[in-house]
Amino acid sequence: TIGIRKYEAERTCMERSMRCVDTVYGTITVKSCVYGDIKKETLEYEEVAQIARKHQKPYLHVVEELMKYIKE
Repeated sequence: TIGIRKYEAERTCMERSMRCVDTVYGTITVKSCVYGDIKKETLEYEEVAQIARKHQKPYLHVVEELMKYIKE
């Protein structure tokens, strides 16, 4: 049958902060989100895309390289 599922959901927002990290490509912005024991860090998309274009490297390759600096 064709139908629609409906349900209520609760949303909790993670605390956010931003920091700058020095890399071989220059300084990049890292977004950090925390909720209890859960921590997520992501890169600013447009900054990574600009680096990838400038150095003619695939976007995901640049992400992998930059993530090494976040883990330090």
